[in-house]
Amino acid sequence: MKNLALNKWINYTFKINNYIINKSSINLALSTFYKEKIINLAKKQVIKIIFKVRYTHGKIRSISFSTEIQKLDLKYLLDIFYNDWVDKSDEYNQDMWKNIIFTYKILSLETKINKIKLTNLKDKNSNKINKFKFYGINLPSTMDFTSWGKILVEEYRDNDMRVIISKPNSKTDYWIYVNDTYMCVDLRMNYGEKKIILSFKDTLNDKYNLNTFTRLIRNQEYKFVEGELKLKILKRKTNILGKISQNWFLSNKFITMDL
Repeated sequence: MKNLALNKWINYTFKINNYIINKSSINLALSTFYKEKIINLAKKQVIKIIFKVRYTHGKIRSISFSTEIQKLDLKYLLDIFYNDWVDKSDEYNQDMWKNIIFTYKILSLETKINKIKLTNLKDKNSNKINKFKFYGINLPSTMDFTSWGKILVEEYRDNDMRVIISKPNSKTDYWIYVNDTYMCVDLRMNYGEKKIILSFKDTLNDKYNLNTFTRLIRNQEYKFVEGELKLKILKRKTNILGKISQNWFLSNKFITMDL
């Protein structure tokens, strides 16, 4: 395909006629998106895509984290996006929807991705994401930032994304800078000078499981598997042993022992 725009975020908008989102409407949106934007791409072309929805009053909410997938595997997106929608639909079931939006960018053919892992819907819904405390501060034990709270700001640049999320029952916000395999987070006060309370970095250990990752906070490293804390590593600085002062005079006052 000539003049292909690589690594550029693009929004594809699909109109919902009955204001309802279900598996059929997601399937129709994906099919239309494929026919209009994807069908002419190379078979092994890699696409990075995020599933979003727009209320009738105009506000947009992200439903999924970004997913990298080859054109050949786009059929799996229906299960992935529908599972994500089911996880969040309880809090939206009284709302009316205007659009399904796919924010996507086309990556180069050389982009390497892992094989898609589909989570069984029943198992996924029975998995409760734990929280853990760092010096009295509750933090989510997942990299799925769409579950962290209310999204206030979403901005996209060439290879990065910036998100601001309101922390529930708190006067703080998460300021998140998202890259392909990691994200840097500042927990800031949401008033005054936006003082930073805490900073940490999350790095994915399984590209298709946002609950398996490593979190680095100050000198402490936390390893999560399926949302459960499995290992904590405390990095301590040790004093290096100094050199023994040289004695310039020979002494014969010593004892030897044979064991």
